[in-house]
Amino acid sequence: MILKYFKELDRKEQKRGYPKDVAIEEIDKIMRKVPPGEVMLRKCGICGATDSVDFVKVYSYLWKVCRTCQSLFVANPPTSESLKDMYDSDEYASMNSHISNEDNTEFRAHSIVKPKYEFIKSHITTEKHTWFDIGCGFGELLHIVQNDGWIASGIDTNPLSSEFGKKQLGVDISVGYFSPEFCKETNNKYGVVSVMNVLEHCLEPRTVVKAISSLQDVGDNLLVELPHFPSLSAYLCASFPEAISRVLTPPLHLYLFSLDGITALLNDCGYTPISCWMYGQDAGELLDTLDVMSRGVVSYSDVLLSDSDSIQKILDEREFSDHFLVFSKKVR
Repeated sequence: MILKYFKELDRKEQKRGYPKDVAIEEIDKIMRKVPPGEVMLRKCGICGATDSVDFVKVYSYLWKVCRTCQSLFVANPPTSESLKDMYDSDEYASMNSHISNEDNTEFRAHSIVKPKYEFIKSHITTEKHTWFDIGCGFGELLHIVQNDGWIASGIDTNPLSSEFGKKQLGVDISVGYFSPEFCKETNNKYGVVSVMNVLEHCLEPRTVVKAISSLQDVGDNLLVELPHFPSLSAYLCASFPEAISRVLTPPLHLYLFSLDGITALLNDCGYTPISCWMYGQDAGELLDTLDVMSRGVVSYSDVLLSDSDSIQKILDEREFSDHFLVFSKKVR
């Protein structure tokens, strides 16, 4: 597997929308509103192993570490009905509304999304020219690949995302939930399927990947972006749960994936990884957390912001970053 480390991100230019203390409040509302389930899971939803150890409890949600694949999973996830209600709620819409503007979408498309496409472009093995993006949001990735000649379409649960993507980016986005039933209803086959920051939200990520496999033939490609464990961001969340705004955010996130974990899942579903890119925002998370915990005494971001890329590069090279991209090929 080809491995790459570090992705530059100018935090001065990144339009974050709202400060961390506001993000903490909005995440807090969601985590308190959606109760954990009554059933305690024994099996890791990533690799299927049953041997795990407690990691940290966030509100009433228990995170466990799988001893086999070293991924994290929420042992008492909410019901599927509670999750659907959450994603349909005003609180969730409010939390995401800060990125629904033309300037930020263009920034994300060209500064965040396009480098990921350029990374995997030379590794593509499919002979098809069709691309399907699951959980596509406003369609930034669809916009990039469509401009490079792909016949691109996507699906997202948020009707506002669909409307915005069609109007601002000219992309084809259907509104709905991706599921095995969806796959049975379509006759389409896709050369590339992308699932960017989606599997961590799913109760059964293995079921999702198996469903994706039914939309592809041998030689086609699957692109996934995932929150990574272990990472500095995850340990910051575990150390300062009162300052959580990302990463360990159940019921939004139900899994954090290790490279071994996602490799095992992909292999079980008929895929083999070709390349992996490890990167993250751990350095920014560190500065933001220190700023919040200092309660105005000092701004660590003002002092250390110019060094954040250097810090992140070290974390990435030690595979201690909070995100990664895995590009794979269907082999059976």
